[in-house]
Amino acid sequence: MPKYKMQGDERLCECANCRRRFKESKLDGYKDFWSRTETGGEIPAGDCPRCGALAYLIREPKTVTVIFGQCEEARSQTKTTKEFDTEAEKAAYLEGLEDMDGWLDYEIIDAD
Repeated sequence: MPKYKMQGDERLCECANCRRRFKESKLDGYKDFWSRTETGGEIPAGDCPRCGALAYLIREPKTVTVIFGQCEEARSQTKTTKEFDTEAEKAAYLEGLEDMDGWLDYEIIDAD
């Protein structure tokens, strides 16, 4: 189940048009829902109270933190955290790490 950005105990949403952010409870109800959405697409949380465009829940990015190299000096300088919008993007990155194993050592420090 995806994790969403929170403000207190409420999920945050972002307007697809004006990019303003609101708590989910502040959104207006849908207007003309079926003509504004696509089959199989992400379901909006409601309408933006400012401009009326569709607003969507903000998902927490999926992250992976990796250290590259063999010696301590190199490892201390190569710690990097990557953010991904989808689990498929994250999986592709991890697959790429596996493909290069042997050419450059790495260690996954944290992955959510």
